[in-house]
Amino acid sequence: MIMTPGTIMKRTLLILLVIMLFLSVLSGCAGEGADRSDFDFSYAVEKAEYTRGETVHITATVKNISGWTYRYTGCSGEDFIPSIELYSHSQTNGDEQKYVLACDPVVFPTDEVYKKVKNGESGSYAYSFLIPEDAKLGEYSVTLSWGEESQTFSGVLKIAELTAQNETDKYAYSSVTVRSDSHSIRPIQCFFYTTQYENGEPVLEGDGDGVYRIFSDPKTDISDFPVLVTDGAVAVSVPAGSSFWGIHVYDTAFQELPYSIRSFEELSGLPEGEYLIVFSEEIDGRGGDPQIQSYWMTVHEDLFRLVIGHSE
Repeated sequence: MIMTPGTIMKRTLLILLVIMLFLSVLSGCAGEGADRSDFDFSYAVEKAEYTRGETVHITATVKNISGWTYRYTGCSGEDFIPSIELYSHSQTNGDEQKYVLACDPVVFPTDEVYKKVKNGESGSYAYSFLIPEDAKLGEYSVTLSWGEESQTFSGVLKIAELTAQNETDKYAYSSVTVRSDSHSIRPIQCFFYTTQYENGEPVLEGDGDGVYRIFSDPKTDISDFPVLVTDGAVAVSVPAGSSFWGIHVYDTAFQELPYSIRSFEELSGLPEGEYLIVFSEEIDGRGGDPQIQSYWMTVHEDLFRLVIGHSE
């Protein structure tokens, strides 16, 4: 068969058109595959807010939505379940910090079998997380994953603290009252020093360790400290014959922070977080009567825990 130049040109254009259409189809399939998820993730949690010491139960689910049967090698147990991570994010000196809550371990058989999951089938597992007494406060997110796919759910739950006196026999407590809104606590009172006066003259002095005794004790547990939770103003009530000064701010590892605080009202301006507050309290044994010549002047360091920005 003899083809004219015109016939050759037509066939060439037809071949090029078919190739272009084929490449277009391949490109379209690649794009769909890149955006498509083979698995869908979901969760269920009992409530939205917890406190330290409670246990969080989260049921996590993964579902095959690929459109075909998923085959893999696993164990003889029900192992088609998503892995889970429960965590919070925070900023410290401009660096992002990630705090992860540990869950109870999941135990599977050690054998290996050939398994398959049909399209539309799902697997679930109820995870448990015991919130430790030193857990970071604030909002927590959940990331569920299976294989190379994952999905993150933000603001799943919140770990909050409640205002509480937490009074124990281990400590003495001040008659000073620290309050915010309708909540109030009495700080721990730590003896610092005292002076005895006779006829207006000092005759005897004694020293103590103040808060150092508590901070240096390896058995100290800050969950025993009175805690004031606030997202508003902080105020103090001081009984007659007493005064206070020198407010210092520490982190929960007993390291002093570089904040200059001149009044209790300024404490509400601290960044969101958890702090230990120490201030000096002086008790004048004259009870407000300057005519008394024999008396004691005693100074204590008072201590309490302050949570800013995590309301009940």
